[in-house]
Amino acid sequence: MFFTILFLGFSCHKPLVQEEIRAFVNQTWNRFDILEFDAGLAKNDHPTDILVVFEHTIDYPNDYIDLNFTLYLPEGGMRTRDYMFELKDTLGVWLGRNNDGVYRVELPVIQGMKIPEDGTYKIRIENKLTKFNTAGVTAVGYKIQKSRKQR
Repeated sequence: MFFTILFLGFSCHKPLVQEEIRAFVNQTWNRFDILEFDAGLAKNDHPTDILVVFEHTIDYPNDYIDLNFTLYLPEGGMRTRDYMFELKDTLGVWLGRNNDGVYRVELPVIQGMKIPEDGTYKIRIENKLTKFNTAGVTAVGYKIQKSRKQR
């Protein structure tokens, strides 16, 4: 028992602060199905990373994902940006962890951010692909974790 606790205490993994994922009916992400989340965060001087969690099957038709990520701060400010993430390596192999045919990729959108204030941070994730429906997408969400990266 002691060794397990010791191992967890000195693990190289970044500790998870928060994660929320939304699954899609019929494994299809409609272009106009904009995902919105509320993340309750406390002011913290420790750098924090925010990642988009993207889960898909081999039926996903592209080797990349285009999306917009927006973070709304409690006092009214915001950070927004369009992203294009590669989902396959140079050999054409899907990136991410494969769990029974579902690939999970964690895509960094904000790294090393210090949480400036307590409150509800709104997260908005938008599919920016040109097709109306994108097949093979099982779930999309966000993950917030403490960063080892110092700004």
